[in-house]
Amino acid sequence: MTQISSAAAAALLAWMSGATATPAPASQPLPAAPAAVPASKGSPASPEAALADRAAVERLLGTHVRSSARSPEAAGLKPRAARIPKAKGDVVQVYKKVAPATVIVRSRNGFGTGVIIDPSGFILTNHHVVADGEWEGMRLKVMVELGSLSEDGIMEKQAKPYIAYVHRTDKLLDLAVIKLVEGPANLPAVTVAKKDPVPGEAVASLGNGGVGLLWAIKSGEVASIGRLATHLAIVAARECRGATCPTSAEEDDIKGLFERTVPGLVIQSTCTISPGDSGGPLVNQAGELVGLNAFLRTAGDAPVTANFHVHVAEVRRFVSAVPAQPASLFPDPWAEAKGFPRLADADSDGSLDTLSAGEVLLYDLDQDSGADGARISPLEVLRKRSFDAEAAVLSAEERTYAFFDLDNDQHFERVVVQEGATSVAYQLAKDGTSTELPKAEGNAYLAAAAFSDPAMLKRFKVIAGEQLGLPEDPDVALVVPDLYSGRFALPSDADHDGKPDTLYVASPASKILLIDADQGVLGKKGPREAMQAYLEHKAGVDLAVFARGNKAWALYDRNGDGLLDLMLVSLDMRTGATGAAYTLVDGKVGEPAPEHVGLRLLRPRLLPTAAAVKRAMASLKVHVDGLLIATDESYGALPNPLLEEGEADFAGVELEGYEQAVVAIEGDESLAVLMDLDRDSFKAARAPADLNEFVAQGKFKAELALLTLGKASWALYDTDRDHRWDLVLYAPAGTEVTQAFQVNKQGKISVAPKLVAGKLLRWSVFPTPMHKSTQALLGALAQAAALEE
Repeated sequence: MTQISSAAAAALLAWMSGATATPAPASQPLPAAPAAVPASKGSPASPEAALADRAAVERLLGTHVRSSARSPEAAGLKPRAARIPKAKGDVVQVYKKVAPATVIVRSRNGFGTGVIIDPSGFILTNHHVVADGEWEGMRLKVMVELGSLSEDGIMEKQAKPYIAYVHRTDKLLDLAVIKLVEGPANLPAVTVAKKDPVPGEAVASLGNGGVGLLWAIKSGEVASIGRLATHLAIVAARECRGATCPTSAEEDDIKGLFERTVPGLVIQSTCTISPGDSGGPLVNQAGELVGLNAFLRTAGDAPVTANFHVHVAEVRRFVSAVPAQPASLFPDPWAEAKGFPRLADADSDGSLDTLSAGEVLLYDLDQDSGADGARISPLEVLRKRSFDAEAAVLSAEERTYAFFDLDNDQHFERVVVQEGATSVAYQLAKDGTSTELPKAEGNAYLAAAAFSDPAMLKRFKVIAGEQLGLPEDPDVALVVPDLYSGRFALPSDADHDGKPDTLYVASPASKILLIDADQGVLGKKGPREAMQAYLEHKAGVDLAVFARGNKAWALYDRNGDGLLDLMLVSLDMRTGATGAAYTLVDGKVGEPAPEHVGLRLLRPRLLPTAAAVKRAMASLKVHVDGLLIATDESYGALPNPLLEEGEADFAGVELEGYEQAVVAIEGDESLAVLMDLDRDSFKAARAPADLNEFVAQGKFKAELALLTLGKASWALYDTDRDHRWDLVLYAPAGTEVTQAFQVNKQGKISVAPKLVAGKLLRWSVFPTPMHKSTQALLGALAQAAALEE
């Protein structure tokens, strides 16, 4: 038998004392840099209004944005440049002028190139070169290495590295400006050209490519100039085959996609670039900057590569507004919205309130975006930024950002940044500057969400509560969810009798299962008519399951009159148990129904007929984990310590004097501890080799079982030692018992209010001869706060 120590057992059962664990700080990589754009939501559509991320473009057309390469030393490269052939003429002079102003930019996991554009230490590079830098609060730091040109024309790397902070960055244009901290005075700098390059013009690029020597120059010419979005859309249309070719309208959509993911002017040149060259200068024969090395594109398996550089026109606009101080970098939720957008009614009150796109959720808390009744296009809303969001949540690797527009002026003026267990709030000015706010008491998100309208705060707690881990609003359970809040329902025939009986509805915010268990409505319709019945709010529902976030509702028609009359609300999705219950009268919440609290949420046998029960059971098993469904209204309605998870680890708990008396069953979401109080499970001296099978077969004869699912706990007792539970105590959080059930010999469950008072772990419920040994075992295993005195 696998053994765990008494110390480990105590750790497993720490929940009995009501203690909460504080996770240890994780040593995880820091997040990638967000785009340094003002967190404003009301500006017109712009290059930052990304419809999809660049990765989607790369997958579609084979465009490869080359990020920084590995360090040259790790790649086995010499930290110096090759000599320039003297026959190159003008290129030699260009190299002597530009190479000393070209630098190595190192982030945490790689390196790229930058070019000094001001003698005071401002350096231009790519966003993707600095994106993996080191965070200091909301500032992003990288290391810069300079080079010097020797008398024989070789660039030598200087020994001292310098710290540089990001002052401005644009993820979509792939540009960034950094500035050295305490760098040398009067640094060599490259002038940004005032004249734009033209196709056929001679140019040269410099960089620190990871496939050659450092400070390498490649000469060539400008091959083409334009907006890559337009060219890629044409290529996408021409590279298709037959039915895969887009229509003209779809081609326009493709172009729109690229305009928002690769928005700026680019130069295509014959200067070969490679990883590590990113951020290096593309210069004309006068040594002036006409572009910035950005990325290359390959044509599938063909040995053809196109080299691209950010156009100097984009560079001029970008460097014209570089702040003097390092930027506090906050992402723009609109610019970070990636993938296909979807609108949803997250709180199921019949009004749209959520726009989701990738890792971004935008919340219209006053629900006025669709107030005019017009049909809203999610794609158009995202393009025009016309969704009137008062809050937004963005998940970016290890960080979560929550933005708030408290005065409804189309500008997010407050943001909370959560990283691990640390939350910091900032006030955002419209000019992009920020101020760190004093640490607030209690939940940082709720402190920042200081809406003047209580209804908006309440809606925020409901629709963003799960994602942000907000304290649960007790009033949530009192709301009957709108079962018809979806826009599309998928009919199915769960029992395979040739008639529809189930409708499945999914949205970004919720999932709904509607079961016509007696087939009084759906059973008389074909699939198309069944979907129409949903749109007309006439699906003949006998059992409905509504899931949103970490909450679920189950609604029942117990008497078959066509009206739902009971609503069970889950404690949380992990438990599968009921945390609150109410009768329903004319679709509204009636009286509490506490007799259901602590039992399973999904109980098809609450339906009135055997045929309805069978059909509902079949439908639930198709859509829900079977372990969460009550198979009967007896022991099946109670959580089962042996079957709460399909896979779990069984182990004997090593307690001195109680060998082979305690077994722990640990799953991802559950922990059960079985106690053989009279020590009669193992007749032989040793336990069987296969403990899992022995316990699963019910051969371990426990008189007491403790089960925890999420925050909830159950204590199941076999007080008369007949191998059946006859007393169940339920504590929704910690050790405070709020519900007690007794189970008679026939398996009928009844509420036992008089047994609620007292601790979760009670030795006195057993026969007197077992009191002393049970008390001693519980004292050795559990915390005093959970024990009967």
